[in-house]
Amino acid sequence: MTRIFRLMRKCRYSLHDLSRIQLRRGRYPRFNMPFELGLATALAFGRKPAHERYVFAPRYRVVQQIASDLGGVDVYEHHGRARGVMIALANAFVRRRQPSAVDVVAIHRALREWVEIQCRRARPQRRLFEPTSFRDVVFVATARVRRQSGERTRT
Repeated sequence: MTRIFRLMRKCRYSLHDLSRIQLRRGRYPRFNMPFELGLATALAFGRKPAHERYVFAPRYRVVQQIASDLGGVDVYEHHGRARGVMIALANAFVRRRQPSAVDVVAIHRALREWVEIQCRRARPQRRLFEPTSFRDVVFVATARVRRQSGERTRT
């Protein structure tokens, strides 16, 4: 917990997905993310510039049921789907220059294909979060964003 809090203090932003808090038959829900969201909320009140927290969930209603004190905090719905997550992230991080939600979905699709070929089918098999694999994913994603943005501005 101390490690997570120290890391959060160093960051201006934190992302919290509240997808895994439903009761399931024979299983207890995990409360790590709601707890970490509480830590981020405490940071948001005491920092200059404020710590910005982004809350994601399959449905907005879930957050209202489990954390009604978060009223006023935007919750980005993703409906439990990868495409929904991409759209929710694009909506959360609206900036002047950014790919559209459609572009983000296309980039995600291209990255999944790249990972399938470069990591899963490679011999010996590469793990996605090894430093060199992750660096390559960032490179491919950045190149794809630039290409996608260029295609959009030319049309």
